[in-house]
Amino acid sequence: MKCNLDVFGTRKHSDDLCNSEATTVRELPRDEVHLYYEVLDPALDATRMETARPILTEDEWNRCQRFAYAEGLRERLAARFMVRSVLSCYAPV
Repeated sequence: MKCNLDVFGTRKHSDDLCNSEATTVRELPRDEVHLYYEVLDPALDATRMETARPILTEDEWNRCQRFAYAEGLRERLAARFMVRSVLSCYAPV
C-alpha cells in the first residue's frame, strides 16, 4: 500500500468539514487511508455545540447531554460530529 502524502499531510479542523468543499463527495481509492483527528480545545465548546446541533439526531444530542463532566460531553460531541461530517464527504448523504 502506498502512502499518499498529499492526503496524509492535509490538516483540517472538523469545523472546516462543514464548508462547501465537504458537500462534494470524494472517492476513497483502494490504496489510500484517510486519517482524521480532532484537537479538543475547551475554548471551542460553545462553537462546537452550536455547529453540531443541527447535524446530530435528537437521540445523539440527548446522549451527549447526559455526560456529567465537560470532558465527556466534549469528546462525545466531537466524535459524533466528526463521524457524521467525514462520512458525508464520502457518501452522498
